[in-house]
Amino acid sequence: MSRPKELRGKAFDWNEFRRLGPLARGQWRPLLLALFLIPLSTLAQIAQPLVVKMAIDQGIIERQEDVLLQAGLLFFGLLVFEILFRSCHLYLIQAAGARILRDLRSRMFSHTLRLSPGFFGRTPRGRLVSRLTSDVEAMSEIFGSGLVSILGDLFLIAATILTMITLSPSLAGITLILLPPLGISVSWIRIRLQIAFRKIRTLIARKTAFTAEAIAGMDIIQTYAQETRMAGEFEEVNQEERDAELAGVRHDSILSALVELSGSLSLALILWWGGLGVIQDTLTFGTVVAFIEYATRLYTPLKDLSAKYSIMQSATAASEKVFGLLEEKDRIEEPSSPTPIYPTSKGLVEIRDLHFAYRPGEPVLRDMNLTVNSGERIGLIGPTGCGKSTLLRLLVRFHDIDRGQVHLDGLDLRDYSLGELRKRIRLVSQEVVLFRGTLEDNIRIFDSQKDPERLRWAAETTGLQAVADRLPDGYQTQLGEGGSGLSFGERQLIAFTRALLDDPKVLLLDEATSAIDPRTESLLQQALSGLLEGRTAIVVAHRKATLNRVDRIVRMEASSPSS
Repeated sequence: MSRPKELRGKAFDWNEFRRLGPLARGQWRPLLLALFLIPLSTLAQIAQPLVVKMAIDQGIIERQEDVLLQAGLLFFGLLVFEILFRSCHLYLIQAAGARILRDLRSRMFSHTLRLSPGFFGRTPRGRLVSRLTSDVEAMSEIFGSGLVSILGDLFLIAATILTMITLSPSLAGITLILLPPLGISVSWIRIRLQIAFRKIRTLIARKTAFTAEAIAGMDIIQTYAQETRMAGEFEEVNQEERDAELAGVRHDSILSALVELSGSLSLALILWWGGLGVIQDTLTFGTVVAFIEYATRLYTPLKDLSAKYSIMQSATAASEKVFGLLEEKDRIEEPSSPTPIYPTSKGLVEIRDLHFAYRPGEPVLRDMNLTVNSGERIGLIGPTGCGKSTLLRLLVRFHDIDRGQVHLDGLDLRDYSLGELRKRIRLVSQEVVLFRGTLEDNIRIFDSQKDPERLRWAAETTGLQAVADRLPDGYQTQLGEGGSGLSFGERQLIAFTRALLDDPKVLLLDEATSAIDPRTESLLQQALSGLLEGRTAIVVAHRKATLNRVDRIVRMEASSPSS
């Protein structure tokens, strides 16, 4: 049975680390200095058992007190240098890693902001949140317990083995005899670890997506008494993640135990073979003690490597997810030389032979033709699924058409920059998104350059001024998450005011009056005349009062309009 696509891949893919190269270029100085400190710290560690050997063989056995004093001072000095070099090394790595991850988070968020609405439509929000938060945090281990630290451990292991061979080839051979079978065991376990950690990252994203969806739909869950069922589904997801975690812990524990066992057996072999050498006068007692120290120093980084390897496996799995998002190409392309939209734009919209499908072979709009003259207001009606909302989204280039032409003032929409196009063609839907901040911030969308006087005028025109007057701090009232405390109608008035503030040439209303409550309906209907005055408008609506304000009604049936 094959594994899911998201769980496939190499056990340890160095390409994931090569991808970090461009991000690390700005931190090459501290990283290079950290690499330079590795051999200094290693040499300070390697020399310490030699000092112990000297103290035993010359100081204790030969009773040379001055040698003991020299050995004690030298050992202390080496220890101080080791601690100093290691501390500086760790600080440089952690600091560089923090800066790299800061840049990575900013790059990811900027990249995500430029992806197409189609991408967000098919990607669960929780999965995106997981990529931008927990997956990036998991990647921090690449620097905290990552490549440079692993290189340090590998350098220490190599230097230790070389020193042991130099001191006594026979005793070194006995000490290192367990390394080959240990290496084979590690290779077998690491594959299981990588599979487990890939699955854990996938399940964390799935759990995050499930939780976000449940919280967003809590009203529906409670209305239909689905708490028990949702709790059961969450328990299934939670248990699956727990099982994956336990699989990772199990293999990690086996790996750690194998290293511990190998280290203990090596010490036993040193005591046996080294003891025989001391009895037979082929080895000194100091050499045996030094070998015990070296064995400890050898298997300590080996044990650390096993722990770091497990951490790096998790970080690698997270890295795959993060760079998968960064490599996502689903975005609306900007023209290389955009045509400016002049203030004299007339707002003439021409649609010729338009064809569009979300999925191949399932067209939503087929061979559509429609002209909306400058200043004309048309109403779109038709059954659900005929493409009314899709047409409006195509006009603001939330998606690009498959074939045909869509022109604004005689030029293809793709000739304009997205920013300029969306200032001139403003879409207002029934789903109003509000952000944390003041009422004024939400009208401006945090653009401080917008004229305060025009903002007040737009609010008076749409009737939002009456809402602001009722709020405790007027336009400076802080809105809660999602605009809690405001009615649906009041939120819709904010959306109308946003659109009017930018003075768009073309206004698109997608069921924008459907959520208006009776208290604000009459006020909004009065504001519609001022809102639509002098603008080309395409209105998707079912309310008769709204359709009475258009010049022409276009019925959409079977992906084609008729007047």
